[in-house]
Amino acid sequence: KPTATPPNSPPPPPPPPRRLTLGSDISILDLLRQADIPHASVCGGRGRCSTCRVRIDSGLEDTAPPDANETKVLERVAASPNVRLACQVRLQKAISVTALLAPDATARDGFATTRSHTGDEQDVAILFADIRAFTKL
Repeated sequence: KPTATPPNSPPPPPPPPRRLTLGSDISILDLLRQADIPHASVCGGRGRCSTCRVRIDSGLEDTAPPDANETKVLERVAASPNVRLACQVRLQKAISVTALLAPDATARDGFATTRSHTGDEQDVAILFADIRAFTKL
């Protein structure tokens, strides 16, 4: 019997990376489907909903630039330059990607969210002030 996850528990770890054999001129989404890897695609891979979007971690230079329709969808969700629609990217070489939405994502999940949800890396600065010498060794 499954047990409930405590409310303050950390999220489960991501699944380990998988290496797939690249077919000839196949989209990322189709490759994932062939490998039985669940991936969101509310519109069925027609490039309209943005739920299949992925962050391209390496190999972006080996992909063709997005066409006008994909660009329009990516702009609508304020996607970073390294984010693409898995259904629209046709693979010619091996690349590394990370899914940005859960496999069971809905159309509502495809709408723009805060930048922290789009997989955008940012530099941050953290200031620690030990005013009362609390951490003195």
